Amino acid sequence: MGLSIFWRLLLTSLVIIVVMGGVNLYALFQLRQLTAMSTEMAAYHYPAVESAKRLLGSLYAQLNSEKKYLATKDAAFLTNFNEEVEEFQRSLQHLLGEENTPQGQSLLQEVGRLLQERLVLFHDGFKAAAGKASATLPGYENRRDALMDRMSSSIQSYIDLHEARVSVGVSESRASAVKAEAVTQQLVLVALVFGLGLAGIASYTILRPLRELQGHIKEIGQGKFGQPLQIAAPAELKDLVDTVNWMGVKLQELDDMKSEFLAHVSHELRTPMASIQEGTHLLLDEIPGPLTQEQRTTLRIMSDSSRRLIHLISTILDLSKMEAGMMEYRIVPVDLKRVADISVNKVRLLADSKHIQLLVENVGERAWVKVDAPRIEQVLDNLLSNALKFSPEGGIVKLQMKPDQQAGVLEVSVSDTGLGIAADDLPHIFERFYQGQTKARSAAAGSGLGLALAKKVVEAHGGRIWIESDAGKGTAVRFILRLAKQGKQEEREQGREQEGTGSMTRLMVQAVILSTMLGGCAAWGPTPAHRPYFVLESTEVKTFQSLARKQDGVVEKCSEMGSCDHAYFTRGLIGLYERRDIAEKCFEKVIALDPKSQLAASSKAWMQLLQRHPAPASVSWLDALFGAPAIANTNSALVKATDRLVRDLLEWEGNVQTVEYLQREIADRDRKIESLLKKDLGKGGSDPALVQSLQKQLHDRDKKIEELSTQLEALKRIDQEMREKVRPIRPPSTVAPIPAPDTSP
Repeated sequence: MGLSIFWRLLLTSLVIIVVMGGVNLYALFQLRQLTAMSTEMAAYHYPAVESAKRLLGSLYAQLNSEKKYLATKDAAFLTNFNEEVEEFQRSLQHLLGEENTPQGQSLLQEVGRLLQERLVLFHDGFKAAAGKASATLPGYENRRDALMDRMSSSIQSYIDLHEARVSVGVSESRASAVKAEAVTQQLVLVALVFGLGLAGIASYTILRPLRELQGHIKEIGQGKFGQPLQIAAPAELKDLVDTVNWMGVKLQELDDMKSEFLAHVSHELRTPMASIQEGTHLLLDEIPGPLTQEQRTTLRIMSDSSRRLIHLISTILDLSKMEAGMMEYRIVPVDLKRVADISVNKVRLLADSKHIQLLVENVGERAWVKVDAPRIEQVLDNLLSNALKFSPEGGIVKLQMKPDQQAGVLEVSVSDTGLGIAADDLPHIFERFYQGQTKARSAAAGSGLGLALAKKVVEAHGGRIWIESDAGKGTAVRFILRLAKQGKQEEREQGREQEGTGSMTRLMVQAVILSTMLGGCAAWGPTPAHRPYFVLESTEVKTFQSLARKQDGVVEKCSEMGSCDHAYFTRGLIGLYERRDIAEKCFEKVIALDPKSQLAASSKAWMQLLQRHPAPASVSWLDALFGAPAIANTNSALVKATDRLVRDLLEWEGNVQTVEYLQREIADRDRKIESLLKKDLGKGGSDPALVQSLQKQLHDRDKKIEELSTQLEALKRIDQEMREKVRPIRPPSTVAPIPAPDTSP
């Protein structure tokens, strides 16, 4: 069950929101990582660097207080020194507690150890020299300075460590920001494309049914009801489609009712109108009594009006029959030039009265087409009448016929030099009762049924009709019909139809010739038992002999197994090309095995032919000699079917022989190659030219093997097809005997 429009739009929106939400979550995650890096630098690395710098300053302040104390022996400087040492120790312990890296902790611990050594050095040295003016131990300052340098170096290393980590963090933050920006842009682009695609698909699934529905409604508006529209659509649109289909069905019913009403009314009007016309003719012929000139004029007007009305009624009836599929067409080969001449002669007086030049461009030879001549004549009448009706005085109406032997069609065109047809009217010109804008400019507008009728008739003959028009220059109506394929017998019949049957001499000559042929036929008699029924070509004899021997083997195997009527029947068909007695023997065997089978019926038909009829000189001999429909439709059909079947068997056997020849050729080539290889090995050396020749021969052999494999596969397919083809030939219901000729003088 399809989703409704509401759910399609809702799900599409939700998917787009989810995709965009995923993009935003990724961007938020990257932002949090950047914030964490910044927080680490601001809350850890920068304070550590500042604290280390303060330690370094405090260290130098201790050195300064110590030097002042050594110089002045002032207790205040000693107090300052002790306070700065305590402050240094507190800061160092705090910094050591904040440090979370092993390398940083190691550096700070080294500073603390060096500080203890310095304090020990300071206190031990000055205890030993208490009360002296310049109380310093030998080498004190050097040892102190060395400790101070090591402490400051450790603190500076600690500072460098954190500054390096700050630099690395900044670089990583910058790289992460660039990567996050690129990935975010890509995700946004992908999300945008995905969202647009999803929205497009959702829109397409909604708009496509609407477009199809719109086209279907246009077709209904044009009167093309056709089949109900079947499309996959949302539930809301499905209801709309069902409503439109219901509307189309109702309109079709109304149109059928209208057509039925018109046909019924036309049929009911036709009889009284015919009575009126006949009564008018009786009055014009003065059967009841003499007429005055005024009465005669009035009756002629009534006669013309009734004739036009009867023509209109007949046209409506014909069109209704065509639309209902009830019109019957008598399709026979017709010379369209004769039909065109009849239509032209009908309108020639009208053309002369309007001073219109009526030109007919016929083909140089007969234009034979298989049509219903009265209907095509009706088409030409309508087209010529329209052309004359809408052509001004002094205009030209041209009828052309152009055969195209390659395409097998005949193009017929009727053109005029009138006002033409407006471009807006062309799509509707073949609709019933449509007259377009021409009606306003013509005082003799028709009913609008002529072109509709012409289109139905031409399409019923498998043709096509169309209109070419230029406003102000004229109109050309063209249609094409299939050319009739002329056989010799058709040409003779059509020639006799054209020339008439008034020549008794020709009929007598033909009778004498036919009698002579039949007499010769009877003299031949049935085919001798030792002669074949069919004659083979010289090129087929060898293949046929192989086929016959193989079929003998099949028959022998089937005889050992019991009943095998199919094999006997096939051998009998082959025997028709070998010996008549072989064929009769096999057909009798088939009849004896199963008298009620289809194969037995076919065998009986052939037995009757072999016993009563002579052998044909060719397959078409029966068609040419025996013109009787019963004979042509029975004996000839059986003979042709048999000949076609055996020809297929011969083709199959030829393929088998070709493959066997290739197999022998490859075997011979293999033996030659082995012989050459043995000779080459016996020489104790190898000739490059000989090796190359052998390689080429091996390559050719492989190629031949591939070709052989391909042909074997083809042979298998052909064999399968032949097994399907060799089915019982359905015999005619009766085998018509050849009538014995009258040999009396």
